[in-house]
Amino acid sequence: MRTINCNIYLFLLLNFISFLSFSQTKQKYFSQRPQVQERLTRQIMENLKQTLNIDDVAVVIDARHMCVECRGVEDVTSSTITSAISGQFQEDSTRSEFMRFIGM
Repeated sequence: MRTINCNIYLFLLLNFISFLSFSQTKQKYFSQRPQVQERLTRQIMENLKQTLNIDDVAVVIDARHMCVECRGVEDVTSSTITSAISGQFQEDSTRSEFMRFIGM
């Protein structure tokens, strides 16, 4: 059963691009476990940092939670946004550029 529908935005400062299918596989792996969104965001960031041996990683998850839409407040318009940043993304200018790029 799928309880969260989400968009995951990744931004890495790399000299190479070879991670796209890898990142989709890892995202699926982490998100299939019982999970809170904050932990999922951090796990994806830490895994990318470790696997690609880089420090400059930004991950943003914008998710709609089915428990909010189907039970409780029954709000189909709300979403929850979490982020995890490291390295150069902790600098205001780099973080602002990333957020502007993804429309947040």
